[in-house]
Amino acid sequence: MRRLLVAFKVLACLAVFSPAAAQGPTGIAIVEAPEAGSGVCFAGNPETGFSCARDKCIAESGLEPRDCLRVRWCYPSGWTADLFLQTADGFHFHRYICGSGSRAEMISLAKAVCSDPQKADYLECSFARAWDPDGNDVEVDEQLRAAR
Repeated sequence: MRRLLVAFKVLACLAVFSPAAAQGPTGIAIVEAPEAGSGVCFAGNPETGFSCARDKCIAESGLEPRDCLRVRWCYPSGWTADLFLQTADGFHFHRYICGSGSRAEMISLAKAVCSDPQKADYLECSFARAWDPDGNDVEVDEQLRAAR
């Protein structure tokens, strides 16, 4: 029994310190400066991700760090979508879906957001950006709601 315990500990250490484990799943950090810019970074922890995303937001917006707000951290990132939504009165915003297990699941969740009957005043609900679990930008041409 003691040998089994020692063997288990050795295997656990090897798994933790192996190169494959070091790469492992990543999270996604999303930062926005409303009406000015945003930043998105993939990282292994929130601190690193938000720091990177804030730097991108500052570079894009030209604003101060305090203007770039933490919006979302998701770990693991999975398939992630940035949805652009606009209401009939002109108000617009982004909604993020992350952690989806597949491209199809991400699209299905996005369609559910865009077809919510309580949000019937959306003039537009579309994919602004999307990423696969490896952090690569992906094109999504799916229509999320019927045109009005």
